[in-house]
Amino acid sequence: MGIRVVQRCLPSASVTPGSPAPSIEQLAGPPPHAAVEKPFLLSDGRVELEASLDKAVYSHGEPILVNTAVHNNSGKTVRRIKVFVVQHVDVCMFSNGKFKNVVALVTSREECPLGPGSSLSRTYTLYPAKGATKNWIALEDSFSRAGATLASTVTCASNSPEDRNVFAIYVSYYVKVKLLVGAMGGELALKLPFTLMHSTSTAELTESLSLSPPPTHPLKEASPLTERKKKTNTRQDEDVILKCDEEPT
Repeated sequence: MGIRVVQRCLPSASVTPGSPAPSIEQLAGPPPHAAVEKPFLLSDGRVELEASLDKAVYSHGEPILVNTAVHNNSGKTVRRIKVFVVQHVDVCMFSNGKFKNVVALVTSREECPLGPGSSLSRTYTLYPAKGATKNWIALEDSFSRAGATLASTVTCASNSPEDRNVFAIYVSYYVKVKLLVGAMGGELALKLPFTLMHSTSTAELTESLSLSPPPTHPLKEASPLTERKKKTNTRQDEDVILKCDEEPT
């Protein structure tokens, strides 16, 4: 089943004519940022993880910069850091139509293991792309094509189940940063959602606006006189048909 969705960020109607249109970054808001920490039952201290993206909206083929900071204020040891991008596909027509695929992955053992009282700050670069998957993956082209592009973000305007379209396929992306803590310390992870879409240049925007069809006007209500004329014409047509049927062949 091939479905292509092309989204572009158009200027708002409230923009003053002649003034520069706001960029996609301005309309999307601040870059995603999150911080979590993990205490331990049988030992003092905790492990703190903080991560952020350089912006909230990315174009296809653009690198994603993930800034991470780890503070190990516990007696545990951080063995490994994993940073990856997940594409989440929600096919609403199926009750179990939710699929997740890793479309970019960086596993780092540099400066690891991170011992007690140590800190680490590093920026990881990720390039989302189609790879080997075991679940459904949303693309903008045929799956067999070598350079198939990942589908753009398609989200619902509201989180209410009543606003979801049963025929829609929603696609979302997020960056997940995960710490693997040794000595039965478990894991510590956080998510940073972002938007993936096509960027529109000024020339493409002007062309799309100039080629847009003119607005359609609503049909006027028919007057009683017009309705009577229609009924009269219908009766005349019926009489003609009856007369033709009565003539011998």
